[in-house]
Amino acid sequence: MTFRYDRRRRFRNFSVGQTKYNAPSKGSSRGTTRDEIVQYMSPHTNYPDGNDFDFIYTKKHVWRHHDKFYKLAAIYYGDPKVWWPIPWFNQKPLESDYKPGDVIEIPYPLDELYRFLR
Repeated sequence: MTFRYDRRRRFRNFSVGQTKYNAPSKGSSRGTTRDEIVQYMSPHTNYPDGNDFDFIYTKKHVWRHHDKFYKLAAIYYGDPKVWWPIPWFNQKPLESDYKPGDVIEIPYPLDELYRFLR
């Protein structure tokens, strides 16, 4: 089975201030201290610049009290799993960043957005 992070680069974090934590060891209720953890690199994505906007269209949506990214994706894209382009394009990653009445843009077509992830 393929793990979603298989192709992502990893690094070892030796920063004691961030990585010291107690993790339960096998067969014991007491934790052990770790001096390092393996972390995955965040993927790099490019945000479209002025020329790229010629190929990306948007639909306006007024944010309502109970809106969720996955619900908007189901409405506009037909698939709730493809929710990530909405916060990425609007450059506000959390649903709590939006207030009722905010006008957001729903980008399409998705094929043009995928170009920025390569």
